[in-house]
Amino acid sequence: MKLFGKLLLFAAIPAAVYLSVNSIARSWGPNIPEVEVIKLTLTQKNETIVPYSAVRQDDNGEYIYTLESGKAVKKYILTDAESDKGFLVKDGIEEGEILIIEPDNIKENGESVIPRAGKVTRE
Repeated sequence: MKLFGKLLLFAAIPAAVYLSVNSIARSWGPNIPEVEVIKLTLTQKNETIVPYSAVRQDDNGEYIYTLESGKAVKKYILTDAESDKGFLVKDGIEEGEILIIEPDNIKENGESVIPRAGKVTRE
């Protein structure tokens, strides 16, 4: 019976820790915005195109948000032309970066976000 009791205790401790950590994480969740993200890839013409829904503008120019270590990072970009899929970006973002689509619920630069995979399209 002593061996069975010890095994039961070892099985119960990880479950209790998991439930505690899980309940803490859920308590943070409602305040953290959920965002849709895509990984940027170059087109067949070696160009970077950013969807219209990802680009915003303020007094300093056009900007996007990228996902870095669980945070939304504001980056100013220089656009060149438009296509049916979005803006052609000349400077400010590189292939492989994770782009946040429709960043309207982000309140400030560096805010923690919960990423959700979006659909990646290629030309």
